[in-house]
Amino acid sequence: MWGIDAFANFTYTDTDVKRNTADPLSVGKHLTLIPKETASFGTELHQGPLFAYAAGRYVGKVFSDSHNLDTLSDVYGSYDPFFVVDAKAGYRVADHYTFSLSGFNLLDRRYFQSGYAAGRTVLGEAAIHF
Repeated sequence: MWGIDAFANFTYTDTDVKRNTADPLSVGKHLTLIPKETASFGTELHQGPLFAYAAGRYVGKVFSDSHNLDTLSDVYGSYDPFFVVDAKAGYRVADHYTFSLSGFNLLDRRYFQSGYAAGRTVLGEAAIHF
């Protein structure tokens, strides 16, 4: 029998600068490098030594300029909203060894997070747990 765990979350962060004597024009603007919205959801399956999970995550627009003037998307230096899907499947050998295969950004979404974010990535892992 397979065990199933699931999760989902959403965060809305409404920030603004209340006072800034060093940069008065930033007052009332959204704080830098903090997205307004983030969300994720996923599920994990497990049965005996086998396990697998898949998760999706969304990160909203992020400003890197204290005046919130960086509103362009799809250009170098922008922080675009993005949604990606990650997954992992593996096998536990005894209590101390795990072999797995992971995939990140499986939909191969192209977006900027200051620089160009990595596309689809697949990794293999062999781990010893102490």
